[in-house]
Amino acid sequence: EDGIRDVERSRGLGDVYKRQAYPGQVLLDPFLGSGAIIEAGLQHNLICKGCEIDKAIYATAVDRLSKVKNEAN
Repeated sequence: EDGIRDVERSRGLGDVYKRQAYPGQVLLDPFLGSGAIIEAGLQHNLICKGCEIDKAIYATAVDRLSKVKNEAN
């Protein structure tokens, strides 16, 4: 269920980024969580940075985002 919400969230954020951000701008997510915000940013060619205090959640997000980044290339 959380994975579905993350996909929906990243799609919705993608629409915002399309209207409000230019490729190459920096996106900072200080509460990385699942990485949905960063995922949407990567899909719109933003330079993305994120922080997460929980090491397990961070590792999961990094794994997920590396897959997204590899799919884009």
